[in-house]
Amino acid sequence: MDVLIEFSKRLRTLRGQRGYTAEQLAEKSDLSVGHIRQLEKGSRAPTLSSLITLSNALDVTPISMMLSDFTEQSETNIVQNEDISFLNDKQICFILDTIDGMILRVKGIYDECK
Repeated sequence: MDVLIEFSKRLRTLRGQRGYTAEQLAEKSDLSVGHIRQLEKGSRAPTLSSLITLSNALDVTPISMMLSDFTEQSETNIVQNEDISFLNDKQICFILDTIDGMILRVKGIYDECK
């Protein structure tokens, strides 16, 4: 399954499980309703910032937002054992792209501070 579609489904599921409307999630996350709807349709990929903001608003980890079959046990395995064998290539690429974006963003901020 396409990672962006998987993310959009996961976002809708998590929002629904918490009983939030798109408007309530937008208010809680300080994102626009349009942004939330685009993410839920899969017509927009999340930035690292929006991923973190949404995961905080939904009280989940950012990685659990990206993977629909992700469980707390999976997270424990990653944190304790660095085990990512359960991830497929697309999921690994999505995570690496997110990390790359994060590194570039931090580097840009660091360069501005010099």
